Amino acid sequence: MSSVWLGGGNNHASNSKLWSNGVPVAGESLSVETGTNSPGPFTMNVSGNDLAGDIVSVAAILTANLSTHAVMAANVTGGQTAATLNLSGGDTVSVNAGFGGSATVNMVGNNTATIGANRASATVNLASGAIFTGTILGGYAGHVTVNGGGMCSSFNNNGNSEADAPGGSETVNVAVIGKGIFAVDGGNISFLKAVGPNQSVNMEYGSIAIYDPADFHASVTLSGGLAQISLSNMAAADSYSFENGLLDIWSGNSIIDALKLTNNSAAGYGFLVEPPTGTGSLLITTVTPGSTFPASLPTHA
Repeated sequence: MSSVWLGGGNNHASNSKLWSNGVPVAGESLSVETGTNSPGPFTMNVSGNDLAGDIVSVAAILTANLSTHAVMAANVTGGQTAATLNLSGGDTVSVNAGFGGSATVNMVGNNTATIGANRASATVNLASGAIFTGTILGGYAGHVTVNGGGMCSSFNNNGNSEADAPGGSETVNVAVIGKGIFAVDGGNISFLKAVGPNQSVNMEYGSIAIYDPADFHASVTLSGGLAQISLSNMAAADSYSFENGLLDIWSGNSIIDALKLTNNSAAGYGFLVEPPTGTGSLLITTVTPGSTFPASLPTHA
Protein backbone atom coordinates (compact mmCIF):
# COMPACT_ATOMS: atom_id res chain seq x y z
CA MET A 1 0.00 0.00 0.00
CA SER A 2 1.14 3.55 -0.64
CA SER A 3 0.24 6.82 1.02
CA VAL A 4 0.93 10.39 -0.13
CA TRP A 5 1.48 13.31 2.21
CA LEU A 6 -1.16 16.01 1.74
CA GLY A 7 -0.04 18.37 4.50
CA GLY A 8 -1.90 21.33 5.91
CA GLY A 9 -3.45 22.08 9.27
CA ASN A 10 -1.08 21.18 12.09
CA ASN A 11 1.16 19.23 9.66
CA HIS A 12 1.55 16.45 12.21
CA ALA A 13 2.67 13.20 10.60
CA SER A 14 0.35 11.38 13.04
CA ASN A 15 -2.72 13.17 11.62
CA SER A 16 -4.60 10.60 9.54
CA LYS A 17 -6.35 13.34 7.54
CA LEU A 18 -3.04 14.55 6.14
CA TRP A 19 -2.21 11.28 4.37
CA SER A 20 -4.02 9.90 1.35
CA ASN A 21 -4.44 6.53 3.12
CA GLY A 22 -4.51 7.43 6.79
CA VAL A 23 -1.85 7.11 9.45
CA PRO A 24 1.29 5.28 8.21
CA VAL A 25 1.66 1.63 9.09
CA ALA A 26 4.78 -0.50 8.81
CA GLY A 27 5.54 -1.69 5.30
CA GLU A 28 3.87 1.19 3.44
CA SER A 29 5.39 3.26 0.64
CA LEU A 30 5.23 6.85 1.81
CA SER A 31 5.83 9.82 -0.47
CA VAL A 32 5.79 13.59 -0.64
CA GLU A 33 5.14 14.78 -4.17
CA THR A 34 3.80 17.75 -6.04
CA GLY A 35 0.36 17.59 -7.61
CA THR A 36 -2.28 19.83 -9.11
CA ASN A 37 -4.00 20.26 -5.76
CA SER A 38 -0.82 20.06 -3.67
CA PRO A 39 2.02 21.94 -5.38
CA GLY A 40 4.01 22.43 -2.17
CA PRO A 41 6.25 23.35 -0.56
CA PHE A 42 5.34 21.01 2.28
CA THR A 43 5.92 20.88 6.02
CA MET A 44 5.84 17.73 8.15
CA ASN A 45 6.12 17.61 11.93
CA VAL A 46 7.39 14.22 13.11
CA SER A 47 7.26 12.81 16.63
CA GLY A 48 8.50 9.44 17.84
CA ASN A 49 7.72 6.65 15.39
CA ASP A 50 4.96 8.51 13.51
CA LEU A 51 6.27 7.14 10.21
CA ALA A 52 6.22 3.51 11.40
CA GLY A 53 9.77 2.91 10.18
CA ASP A 54 8.80 3.46 6.54
CA ILE A 55 11.00 5.34 4.07
CA VAL A 56 9.58 8.61 2.78
CA SER A 57 10.27 9.25 -0.91
CA VAL A 58 10.56 13.01 -1.40
CA ALA A 59 9.88 14.44 -4.86
CA ALA A 60 8.98 17.96 -3.77
CA ILE A 61 10.18 20.71 -1.45
CA LEU A 62 9.83 19.47 2.13
CA THR A 63 10.72 20.79 5.58
CA ALA A 64 10.51 18.12 8.25
CA ASN A 65 10.64 19.20 11.89
CA LEU A 66 11.51 16.37 14.24
CA SER A 67 10.76 16.48 17.95
CA THR A 68 13.22 14.84 20.34
CA HIS A 69 13.66 11.08 19.90
CA ALA A 70 11.91 11.00 16.53
CA VAL A 71 12.76 8.56 13.72
CA MET A 72 12.73 9.31 10.00
CA ALA A 73 14.17 7.84 6.80
CA ALA A 74 14.01 9.81 3.56
CA ASN A 75 15.11 9.40 -0.06
CA VAL A 76 15.24 12.70 -1.93
CA THR A 77 15.30 12.24 -5.70
CA GLY A 78 14.91 14.26 -8.88
CA GLY A 79 15.69 17.79 -9.96
CA GLN A 80 13.95 20.66 -8.20
CA THR A 81 13.47 18.55 -5.09
CA ALA A 82 14.91 19.34 -1.69
CA ALA A 83 14.39 18.17 1.86
CA THR A 84 15.37 20.01 5.02
CA LEU A 85 15.29 18.04 8.26
CA ASN A 86 15.49 19.95 11.53
CA LEU A 87 16.58 17.68 14.39
CA SER A 88 15.99 18.49 18.05
CA GLY A 89 18.24 15.96 19.81
CA GLY A 90 18.00 12.23 20.35
CA ASP A 91 16.69 11.76 16.81
CA THR A 92 17.58 8.94 14.44
CA VAL A 93 17.53 9.62 10.71
CA SER A 94 18.65 8.10 7.43
CA VAL A 95 18.80 10.49 4.49
CA ASN A 96 19.90 9.81 0.94
CA ALA A 97 19.88 12.44 -1.80
CA GLY A 98 19.94 11.18 -5.37
CA PHE A 99 19.69 12.20 -9.02
CA GLY A 100 19.73 15.96 -8.65
CA GLY A 101 17.94 16.22 -5.33
CA SER A 102 19.44 17.91 -2.30
CA ALA A 103 19.16 17.36 1.43
CA THR A 104 20.00 19.55 4.39
CA VAL A 105 20.05 18.18 7.93
CA ASN A 106 20.26 20.71 10.76
CA MET A 107 21.19 19.21 14.11
CA VAL A 108 20.78 20.46 17.66
CA GLY A 109 21.98 18.23 20.51
CA ASN A 110 23.13 14.63 19.99
CA ASN A 111 21.67 12.73 17.04
CA THR A 112 22.29 9.52 15.12
CA ALA A 113 22.28 9.64 11.33
CA THR A 114 23.34 8.04 8.09
CA ILE A 115 23.72 10.63 5.34
CA GLY A 116 24.42 9.86 1.67
CA ALA A 117 24.40 11.46 -1.76
CA ASN A 118 24.51 9.97 -5.26
CA ARG A 119 24.52 12.42 -8.18
CA ALA A 120 23.30 14.93 -5.62
CA SER A 121 24.37 16.84 -2.52
CA ALA A 122 23.71 16.53 1.18
CA THR A 123 24.73 18.96 3.91
CA VAL A 124 24.78 18.49 7.67
CA ASN A 125 24.89 21.63 9.82
CA LEU A 126 25.71 21.18 13.49
CA ALA A 127 24.69 23.75 16.09
CA SER A 128 27.17 24.70 18.79
CA GLY A 129 27.74 21.68 21.03
CA ALA A 130 25.91 19.27 18.71
CA ILE A 131 27.26 15.76 18.11
CA PHE A 132 26.48 13.82 14.92
CA THR A 133 27.01 10.09 15.47
CA GLY A 134 26.91 7.93 12.37
CA THR A 135 28.37 7.76 8.88
CA ILE A 136 28.42 9.60 5.57
CA LEU A 137 28.57 8.30 1.99
CA GLY A 138 29.69 10.30 -1.02
CA GLY A 139 28.53 7.96 -3.78
CA TYR A 140 28.59 8.29 -7.57
CA ALA A 141 29.07 12.03 -8.31
CA GLY A 142 27.64 12.78 -4.88
CA HIS A 143 28.94 15.27 -2.35
CA VAL A 144 28.39 15.30 1.42
CA THR A 145 29.41 18.23 3.62
CA VAL A 146 29.46 18.25 7.43
CA ASN A 147 29.72 21.72 8.97
CA GLY A 148 30.43 22.39 12.62
CA GLY A 149 28.99 25.23 14.65
CA GLY A 150 31.09 26.57 17.48
CA MET A 151 33.97 25.02 19.39
CA CYS A 152 32.24 21.94 20.80
CA SER A 153 30.37 20.42 17.85
CA SER A 154 31.76 17.17 16.45
CA PHE A 155 31.22 14.26 14.06
CA ASN A 156 31.47 10.88 15.78
CA ASN A 157 32.23 8.66 12.79
CA ASN A 158 31.38 5.33 14.38
CA GLY A 159 31.28 3.09 11.32
CA ASN A 160 32.45 3.06 7.72
CA SER A 161 32.14 6.39 5.91
CA GLU A 162 32.94 6.20 2.19
CA ALA A 163 33.93 8.35 -0.78
CA ASP A 164 33.40 6.23 -3.86
CA ALA A 165 34.07 6.39 -7.59
CA PRO A 166 33.47 8.10 -9.78
CA GLY A 167 33.38 11.57 -8.30
CA GLY A 168 32.17 10.86 -4.77
CA SER A 169 33.41 13.46 -2.32
CA GLU A 170 33.13 14.58 1.28
CA THR A 171 34.05 17.77 3.09
CA VAL A 172 34.37 17.35 6.85
CA ASN A 173 34.46 20.83 8.35
CA VAL A 174 34.14 19.77 11.98
CA ALA A 175 36.27 17.85 14.49
CA VAL A 176 36.05 14.07 14.07
CA ILE A 177 35.88 11.97 17.24
CA GLY A 178 35.19 8.34 18.13
CA LYS A 179 36.38 5.16 16.41
CA GLY A 180 35.64 4.54 12.75
CA ILE A 181 36.89 4.22 9.18
CA PHE A 182 36.93 6.56 6.21
CA ALA A 183 37.19 4.48 3.03
CA VAL A 184 38.41 6.22 -0.13
CA ASP A 185 37.60 4.11 -3.18
CA GLY A 186 37.91 6.48 -6.12
CA GLY A 187 36.57 9.59 -4.41
CA ASN A 188 38.10 12.31 -2.28
CA ILE A 189 37.76 13.57 1.28
CA SER A 190 38.77 16.94 2.72
CA PHE A 191 39.43 17.13 6.46
CA LEU A 192 39.36 20.76 7.56
CA LYS A 193 39.50 20.29 11.32
CA ALA A 194 41.01 17.92 13.91
CA VAL A 195 40.68 14.15 13.46
CA GLY A 196 41.06 11.87 16.47
CA PRO A 197 43.57 9.00 16.92
CA ASN A 198 40.96 6.23 16.79
CA GLN A 199 39.94 7.07 13.24
CA SER A 200 41.56 5.38 10.24
CA VAL A 201 41.61 6.22 6.55
CA ASN A 202 41.80 3.35 4.07
CA MET A 203 42.79 4.50 0.56
CA GLU A 204 42.13 2.09 -2.31
CA TYR A 205 42.56 4.92 -4.77
CA GLY A 206 41.57 8.56 -4.74
CA SER A 207 42.71 11.46 -2.57
CA ILE A 208 42.46 13.09 0.82
CA ALA A 209 43.31 16.66 1.79
CA ILE A 210 44.40 17.40 5.36
CA TYR A 211 44.07 21.09 6.13
CA ASP A 212 45.18 20.93 9.76
CA PRO A 213 48.04 18.37 9.83
CA ALA A 214 49.04 19.21 13.40
CA ASP A 215 45.63 18.01 14.66
CA PHE A 216 45.25 15.08 12.28
CA HIS A 217 45.93 12.02 14.45
CA ALA A 218 44.24 9.32 12.37
CA SER A 219 46.18 6.51 10.70
CA VAL A 220 46.29 6.29 6.90
CA THR A 221 46.69 3.07 4.94
CA LEU A 222 47.53 2.94 1.24
CA SER A 223 45.87 -0.30 0.18
CA GLY A 224 45.23 -0.13 -3.54
CA GLY A 225 46.53 1.76 -6.55
CA LEU A 226 46.91 5.44 -7.32
CA ALA A 227 46.31 7.64 -4.30
CA GLN A 228 47.35 11.08 -3.11
CA ILE A 229 47.52 12.78 0.30
CA SER A 230 47.76 16.55 0.54
CA LEU A 231 49.10 18.23 3.70
CA SER A 232 48.53 21.98 4.06
CA ASN A 233 50.90 24.48 5.71
CA MET A 234 54.06 22.59 4.78
CA ALA A 235 55.93 25.37 2.94
CA ALA A 236 58.98 24.90 5.18
CA ALA A 237 59.34 21.16 4.46
CA ASP A 238 62.73 20.20 2.99
CA SER A 239 63.10 16.46 3.71
CA TYR A 240 61.28 13.42 5.08
CA SER A 241 61.87 10.12 6.83
CA PHE A 242 59.74 6.98 6.97
CA GLU A 243 60.27 4.38 9.64
CA ASN A 244 58.08 2.04 11.71
CA GLY A 245 54.88 3.32 10.12
CA LEU A 246 55.58 6.98 10.80
CA LEU A 247 56.17 9.51 8.05
CA ASP A 248 58.04 12.48 9.51
CA ILE A 249 58.23 15.76 7.62
CA TRP A 250 61.33 17.81 8.40
CA SER A 251 62.37 21.43 8.16
CA GLY A 252 66.08 21.57 8.79
CA ASN A 253 66.60 19.45 11.90
CA SER A 254 63.06 19.84 13.24
CA ILE A 255 60.06 17.59 12.61
CA ILE A 256 57.15 19.79 11.58
CA ASP A 257 54.62 17.02 11.04
CA ALA A 258 54.22 13.29 11.62
CA LEU A 259 51.71 11.09 9.79
CA LYS A 260 50.85 7.52 10.77
CA LEU A 261 51.16 5.79 7.40
CA THR A 262 51.06 2.17 6.26
CA ASN A 263 51.90 1.21 2.68
CA ASN A 264 49.92 -1.88 1.73
CA SER A 265 49.52 -0.76 -1.87
CA ALA A 266 49.06 -3.13 -4.78
CA ALA A 267 52.17 -4.97 -6.00
CA GLY A 268 54.74 -2.61 -7.44
CA TYR A 269 53.33 0.55 -5.90
CA GLY A 270 55.36 2.76 -3.62
CA PHE A 271 55.03 6.38 -2.65
CA LEU A 272 57.07 9.56 -2.77
CA VAL A 273 56.88 12.89 -1.00
CA GLU A 274 56.83 15.82 -3.40
CA PRO A 275 58.29 19.25 -2.57
CA PRO A 276 55.80 21.85 -1.30
CA THR A 277 53.64 23.49 -3.93
CA GLY A 278 53.44 27.24 -4.41
CA THR A 279 50.57 27.33 -1.91
CA GLY A 280 52.57 25.43 0.72
CA SER A 281 50.85 22.07 0.34
CA LEU A 282 52.90 18.88 0.39
CA LEU A 283 51.76 15.92 -1.72
CA ILE A 284 52.33 12.27 -0.88
CA THR A 285 51.73 10.34 -4.09
CA THR A 286 51.72 6.63 -4.90
CA VAL A 287 53.89 5.62 -7.84
CA THR A 288 54.54 2.43 -9.77
CA PRO A 289 57.68 1.27 -11.60
CA GLY A 290 57.76 2.47 -15.18
CA SER A 291 55.80 5.64 -14.51
CA THR A 292 57.26 9.12 -14.78
CA PHE A 293 58.01 10.21 -11.24
CA PRO A 294 57.55 13.78 -10.09
CA ALA A 295 60.37 15.37 -8.15
CA SER A 296 60.75 14.15 -4.57
CA LEU A 297 61.95 15.67 -1.35
CA PRO A 298 65.21 14.09 -0.18
CA THR A 299 65.19 11.68 2.71
CA HIS A 300 66.37 13.22 5.96
CA ALA A 301 70.01 12.50 6.68
